[in-house]
Amino acid sequence: MTDKLIRFAILVSVFLYIGAARAGDNTVVRQSDQITGTDRIFTASGDDNTMANIGETTDTGFVALRAANPDINPWAIDSGSDVILPGAVIIPGNIPHNGIVINIGEMRLYDFTQSATTPNVYTIGIGRDGLTTPIGNYHIGRKTANPTWYPTPRMLAEDPTLKPVVPPGPDNPLGKYAMYLEGTQYRMHGTDKPWSLGRRASSGCIRLYAPQIDALFHHASVGTQVHIISQPVKAAVKDGAVYLEAHPDEDMADAYEYDYAMDFKVPPGTMKMILSTAGDLRSKLDWAKIRNVLLLRPGYPVRVSS
Repeated sequence: MTDKLIRFAILVSVFLYIGAARAGDNTVVRQSDQITGTDRIFTASGDDNTMANIGETTDTGFVALRAANPDINPWAIDSGSDVILPGAVIIPGNIPHNGIVINIGEMRLYDFTQSATTPNVYTIGIGRDGLTTPIGNYHIGRKTANPTWYPTPRMLAEDPTLKPVVPPGPDNPLGKYAMYLEGTQYRMHGTDKPWSLGRRASSGCIRLYAPQIDALFHHASVGTQVHIISQPVKAAVKDGAVYLEAHPDEDMADAYEYDYAMDFKVPPGTMKMILSTAGDLRSKLDWAKIRNVLLLRPGYPVRVSS
């Protein structure tokens, strides 16, 4: 199905479901008022002619690129085409600004270990359908450079070609560094499949690009708190204007991957959160812009007030 048909299906369903509540699914809370980072333009050329390649070159996620550039064919980008690299973000709110915050709702990791106000922001890959990355509060139990990978019995059953032990090296799915969440089987780690970043492709672990896991490994010590949340829709006030940032939910991300349409629902509490964040600026909200952001989910802050 074409992007145009997908957009039409989303457009129909958003009017049916906007404002609807789905209990327990991506509940939205009051957000931070801080926006950091900048959006950039990347000009496609040479081997950088697919979103997977551009993502690896620029450390940007695949779904994020698709959301920000819905009118570009992700697998055949004409040389000279300008591609938006979404880099501006609203820092998630109602969470401690320390340690590590993983927002699976936008497939990004916020590293507060160096600064409580201006975190390092990294692209991540997260768990696929049926093997989702868990939400909750954890801490780093141990760290390993050049880890050995031991596939689980499930993985070995699914892929009989896997070796029961994979030593360190370029073919190791954990990459060069692994950081283990205490009391769980989950890790933050590198990958031998950089095309999987910014996608729902793992067995629940959090994957990072090589330069980013290298930096995180050396910034975060054993015992560092790790908060895993899901906030696909965020709002902020900056310089007297209201901004809204909305990311594809799980169904929409899968639609980008497999090219199908889906029923689209706005996370419960979204409208209340926007009004609460706007405060005295409520009368200046542009509801047509808000509807478009919630519809298209471009994945970067958009000004939605006059």
